[in-house]
Amino acid sequence: MCFSLEMSTVMLVLGSITTFVAARNINPKAAMLVGYFTIMQAIHILGYLTINDCDNTLNQIASYTNYAHVCFQPFFF
Repeated sequence: MCFSLEMSTVMLVLGSITTFVAARNINPKAAMLVGYFTIMQAIHILGYLTINDCDNTLNQIASYTNYAHVCFQPFFF
């Protein structure tokens, strides 16, 4: 779990930087695409922090948000 949390954190930071650079220098639509998947990393971090604690409200929020995020992915392509 530790490695997954660390990698998601790195991807969140890199995705945030890439989103910012894309919005300013490339294309707002490209920034939206990268930003959307960067949000997924934030959801993963929340999930990793509350993993195996099904009664935790944050875990439930992360699970439902993750599900909704995956459902709307096709609209971002």
